[in-house]
Amino acid sequence: MNEEPITTVAICTRNRAALLDACLASVLTQTLAPQRYAVIVIDNVSEDDTEAVVARHRAADPRIIYEREPDIGVSPARNRALRLTRTPFIAFIDDDQRAQPNWLEELMAPFFHVRPRPAVVGGDNDPVWGVPRPDWLADWMLPWYGVCLNLPDAPRLITKDEFILEGNCAIDCAALRAVGMFPEALGRREGTLISGENTAFDLICAAGGPVWFQDTARTLHYIHPERLDPKWLRRRAFWEGVTKSRRQREFARKGLTREPQPIAVPTTPDHWHAILKAGSGSKGLARLMAHLEGIGFALDQIGLVDP
Repeated sequence: MNEEPITTVAICTRNRAALLDACLASVLTQTLAPQRYAVIVIDNVSEDDTEAVVARHRAADPRIIYEREPDIGVSPARNRALRLTRTPFIAFIDDDQRAQPNWLEELMAPFFHVRPRPAVVGGDNDPVWGVPRPDWLADWMLPWYGVCLNLPDAPRLITKDEFILEGNCAIDCAALRAVGMFPEALGRREGTLISGENTAFDLICAAGGPVWFQDTARTLHYIHPERLDPKWLRRRAFWEGVTKSRRQREFARKGLTREPQPIAVPTTPDHWHAILKAGSGSKGLARLMAHLEGIGFALDQIGLVDP
């Protein structure tokens, strides 16, 4: 039996010691044989008990590698993990998620059983509410929280209009290195809600690497109470517009062209009136979010968003 590690599970974390504790416990007790995977924790300069939590787990399981990454941001942290990885594949899980027992086994299976072999495999997340789910939070909003993609007819290859979650994925390391790793102009940094690390997956796909959705590879994703407020979703929509602007630049930098997505950039008094009068409830919030996304896109295009 081949007992060499085939993948490395990477957890990037900052100041979430208690959540990391539960995440690590779930990762270390997978149905995939322990000798088949390594674990890396990248500490993005935490100021809480993160290092002590990792040390406690390392004392019982020497597979864990612990490193600190001084450049604060999820993309630099993910890239640090990739540089440390010596296995053919790398799997990512966020520190506020808990892996189901068969998560890693399900996530890795398509690399060995699907042909042509995927370059990226993504799973789905189920929400764990930090406080009771509010009535206004409609099902269409759930993917904004990184849960319940519920792509139909899965498992299967995703289409160009679909996406997978960076916090529940496995990647062929050679394919990821070939596209320059995760673009560090994208991804969460303190003070912003920029996303878009999955731009790397689009670049892999453009280079001919299939992207596979494996709905049976599941985690439980903690939804932080402060995010269960329409104000957070409005901020998230603005930064999604910024993200789309920067994704566009990243594609151009790589010499790639993509069909532009329609962005509702407000250009007339009627547009601004619609923003101010968007109303409440799910439909009103949807209209407002579309306009805020357009504002974020437009402001970033003319260089008025920092960082």
